[in-house]
Amino acid sequence: MDANQMVEGAFQELEQGLKCALEGLTPEELTWRPNEGANSINLLFWHISRAEDIWVSEYALKRPQTFERGGWAAK
Repeated sequence: MDANQMVEGAFQELEQGLKCALEGLTPEELTWRPNEGANSINLLFWHISRAEDIWVSEYALKRPQTFERGGWAAK
């Protein structure tokens, strides 16, 4: 197994785990915060997605992040 296969496998496992964890949650559950200083599940998922975008786009593919290419940053 080379490094690319290892990274791809790790991201596939992460995606599968996230899908399983988020399946069936309501919008209220996704935005709920246990206290004022805590993040919601939605925000935590966003952070994970952004980190993946940075690693895959910038470091692996050597191209601008999808977040920037797709105009999401401006929104």
